[in-house]
Amino acid sequence: MSYHIKLKEYKCPKCEALYVPYEENLPCPSCKTVPMTNVSKEYFRFVDGLITSLRINKINGGSYLPGAWYIGSFVDSIQELVFKIFNYMEIKKPKNMESFTKECLDLMIVDDKSLYLKDYFYKIILKIYSRRKELKVSLWTKISSMFYSFYRETRPISPEMKKIFEEAEAEIKRINNQKNS
Repeated sequence: MSYHIKLKEYKCPKCEALYVPYEENLPCPSCKTVPMTNVSKEYFRFVDGLITSLRINKINGGSYLPGAWYIGSFVDSIQELVFKIFNYMEIKKPKNMESFTKECLDLMIVDDKSLYLKDYFYKIILKIYSRRKELKVSLWTKISSMFYSFYRETRPISPEMKKIFEEAEAEIKRINNQKNS
């Protein structure tokens, strides 16, 4: 199961271009206007959400690119683009991530109306890449996830077993949070 980031679509107050203001005072990628209104702090967790989504895909399917992905919003389309680039990056193992990302974006964004987003996407991808250690999935996480999925699909879960799995997942999150601190 994939994780869709739920964010209200944000439009530039001046030109109405769609984008996610994931940092404070982030200018619109189209008209370069910095939003004068208070931007909701929920947007500032966008990159964290992308990292979480990449990890969930990797844990559940072994790939950053999920088996199926529904695009129902602008944020969903950003997620798909990030999935594809990180999946391709894992396959190609580029020596220069910056030029690799630019090449991918040149191939993926060809519509004149979307060209203004290339640099914006480039910065998001490099921001995630700078935190790539957070994308690592431990062997324990993979094994416990596979076991949990198998067990859940083959047997009804008793309340006691469900509690054990929830405690194990909480412990994994705690350990991962300690590593990232």
